[in-house]
Amino acid sequence: MKHIIILLLTAAILTCACTSETTPSGPPPTDPNLQPAPTNPDLQPPPTDTAFCGSSTNAPCAADSDCIIGGCSGQVCQSKNEESVITTCEYRECYNAKKYNVACKCTQNKCQWTSIQAQ
Repeated sequence: MKHIIILLLTAAILTCACTSETTPSGPPPTDPNLQPAPTNPDLQPPPTDTAFCGSSTNAPCAADSDCIIGGCSGQVCQSKNEESVITTCEYRECYNAKKYNVACKCTQNKCQWTSIQAQ
């Protein structure tokens, strides 16, 4: 009988200890080593007044062949000598360079979206 009482008391103590809940207060902990994604402050909107919404890095160039289209959706005009620009991968109609008659060219010695004549 003595063993049963001790067993019941032990079970009651363990049950009591296991059912107490703690809730964290405040925001979840963050990793101090986690850094925000870098942004490129040199990206500029296109030098046109159209609805095209691609970006240009304005990297130095000497000829149109120095400039390439980059970005996941082909929305960035950059130099072939630059590291690839990392962008999000969603398609927007305003990235359609052909529709808005713009091309990635070397204009004023900078890789940038430039208006072209409709063909």
